[in-house]
Amino acid sequence: IAVYPQSTRYRADGSRPVSSWNDGACASSPGPEGPTCTAGSVQYPFPAKCGPARCNWCSCVDDVGFVAAMLDEIEAAYCINTRRVYATGFSNGGMLVQRLACDLPDRFAAVAPSHGQLHVGFNCAPTEPLSVMSVWGTRDRVVPGAGGASSDGYLYTPVAEVTELIAESQQCDTADTVYSSPTDGERGWACTQRAKCARGRQVVACSWNGGHSWPANDDGVYFAHDTVWRFFKKNRKPR
Repeated sequence: IAVYPQSTRYRADGSRPVSSWNDGACASSPGPEGPTCTAGSVQYPFPAKCGPARCNWCSCVDDVGFVAAMLDEIEAAYCINTRRVYATGFSNGGMLVQRLACDLPDRFAAVAPSHGQLHVGFNCAPTEPLSVMSVWGTRDRVVPGAGGASSDGYLYTPVAEVTELIAESQQCDTADTVYSSPTDGERGWACTQRAKCARGRQVVACSWNGGHSWPANDDGVYFAHDTVWRFFKKNRKPR
């Protein structure tokens, strides 16, 4: 069963409709480490009820609660193996997926946020067994995986820091090892993992020579999807 939830649509200042997920960070600046954007950042429309405009560009609805309620409804209506529930998303959707790993780790066996880290100061880690594959582009300037300000002036947590926190929470080895996938070398695609995690969990980071888009080859084929699905199929929640 594949489910495609839609984020909240809203209008701000009479502008065109905007859709966004509330990942718990992009509507909450400043955070624990200060502002989540630079002084010259682009200011996007967002609901006035969500607080001051500085660094904010998301709705402030309870999207974690929405996903939990959605899972409840699906599991009540269909025959669902709750040990094999997964989530992936791109950009702002990837940010929500990372938040789900922090706030709903009991509901998922594995997640794969793509090109979507949380803002600085909002990094977190699962409190229960969970496998994570983080995907990022080495030339992505919209949500840079290596850190630093984005092209529009926002500050996101580097993938290396995300991996470190998650690996620590899953009691993995401290050293990176190679994670082999069928698409190794495709547009520079390469993955590393933290080995020997507790209870068979996997913590993986995959990068490719691309910008802010789903990884695709020169023919426009989205080659990373199969790798993410293979990763999901290898993981299920422990009994």
